[in-house]
Amino acid sequence: MTFPVAAGEAFVPRLFAELDVAITSVAVSRPTLDDVFMRYTGLTMRDAETASTSDRDRAILRVLARSGR
Repeated sequence: MTFPVAAGEAFVPRLFAELDVAITSVAVSRPTLDDVFMRYTGLTMRDAETASTSDRDRAILRVLARSGR
C-alpha cells in the first residue's frame, strides 16, 4: 500500500497504533521527480518522451486544469 501523506515519519507510528494487525515491514520515502510528474500529468517522464504530441498536449491541459488557469 502507498499512503501519500505529509510527514510520513510521524504518520507511520500513528497508523501502527490504530491497526490491529502485525506489521512486518515498512518504508518511508520522499517522492521522486518522476512521482511528481506522474501525479500531475498521468505519464511517467519516459512515457512523455515517447508520447505523441496529442498525448503530451492532453497531459499539459490536465495540469493546467488542476491549477485553475
